[in-house]
Amino acid sequence: MVTALELLKIALGLVEKDKNDTYQNGLCYYLERARDKLWLSGACNDNTLNQNYYTILRLMREWPGSSGISHYPVPGYDNYDGSEAYLIKMHLWDKNHPYGQKRWKMVNWIKQQLENDIDG
Repeated sequence: MVTALELLKIALGLVEKDKNDTYQNGLCYYLERARDKLWLSGACNDNTLNQNYYTILRLMREWPGSSGISHYPVPGYDNYDGSEAYLIKMHLWDKNHPYGQKRWKMVNWIKQQLENDIDG
C-alpha cells in the first residue's frame, strides 16, 4: 500500500522532472499524475489512492499560510492573488522567488504533518 507521504514524494519527483518546462503546474496536477501512474501499475487500489490524494488536498487547505482559496492555496505575490499568480504559470516551483518559496513551504508543512501522522 502506498501512503499519502509516498504519493506526495512521487508527485514531487514529477515536479523535479518538469522543472525546466516553461509551462508549470501546481501540486494537484502532479498528485493526479502520480495517482494515475500508481493505479495503472497496480501498485494500489483506487480507494487507497483516492483517500491519500484527498488527505493531501485537505492538508493543503489546512496549511496555516493558505490563501483561503481552496483551489489556489498558495498566496500570490506583488498585486496578484493566489488564483492570478497560479494562472500566470511562472515561478510556481522557483525556490528563489517568493511565490515558489511559499509553495515549497506548503509542501514541507504537508510532509511534516504526514510524517507526524506516521510517527504518532
